[in-house]
Amino acid sequence: STPKPSSAASDVYKRQVTAFARVAEVDASGGATAGGAYLLRAKERYNARVTEGAKAYKKSTDIAALFAEKDGALDDLEAAGFLLANAFRINSTQNPDKIVQVQKFKAFKKDADACAALLKKKKKTDAAAAYDASLVSLDAYLSSVGL
Repeated sequence: STPKPSSAASDVYKRQVTAFARVAEVDASGGATAGGAYLLRAKERYNARVTEGAKAYKKSTDIAALFAEKDGALDDLEAAGFLLANAFRINSTQNPDKIVQVQKFKAFKKDADACAALLKKKKKTDAAAAYDASLVSLDAYLSSVGL
């Protein structure tokens, strides 16, 4: 069968419908690749968790208990912190390790992990120094994500 000629208006309409369908698919994907609106929602969603976790981390007077607690403030800070940092992606192909906020989060995580390792070795003085270093890197991370 031979294709029927179509009007210019019909062609424009078809392109608009196709473009709209692609936008709907991307928005429904729910991933960091969904674009600006999704990333804004992700930032809003993780901001509160990071803020609460950071407050708990900073005000802790017993760092051994802070690091020993399972599924506590530190674990939530670490999970939400990475997700928030990753929400600063420019596009879906951007390597997360190239995002400044992810780099700052990983620096905090490295310092926090060093503190945890020293606590396991019962080196309280060294752990306290590592905790102080983690506070500095946490502040740098929080500043980079606007908190």
